[in-house]
Amino acid sequence: ASQFPFVPLNTEARVRIGETVSSFSVTDTDGQNIDETKLRGKDSLILFWSKGCGHCESMAAEVATLDLALQVIVFADGLKEAFDSVKHRASIVQDEGFAVASMKFGAKGAPSAVLVDSDGRIASETAIGTDAIWALIGRS
Repeated sequence: ASQFPFVPLNTEARVRIGETVSSFSVTDTDGQNIDETKLRGKDSLILFWSKGCGHCESMAAEVATLDLALQVIVFADGLKEAFDSVKHRASIVQDEGFAVASMKFGAKGAPSAVLVDSDGRIASETAIGTDAIWALIGRS
């Protein structure tokens, strides 16, 4: 059995490194609009978490303390309260069933993540599991 159990998402959605993130518009839990234009001007870490995922909840506590130069956006399938600890550090989008995350970012499970460059282009393969996500951002 894998040490990184994850919640499977839409396996049909695929994105490629260098591909521009397609148009989307969502509202975060603070009422702020997030769309593809927010991904321009600063490199972004896009995280995909689920409320029942113990690895996601552990990551939330650590992400809250990180001093990253990256903009952080969390697409969460589940109650926002589960990830309130990162509100000061990340925009949290409640994305039931990962409807947006799966189609726009090719998310394949939780926890997973992808990097988007300052031009709004996918800059990494999807990292699945805590260790892969930490490696993605250069944290060991």
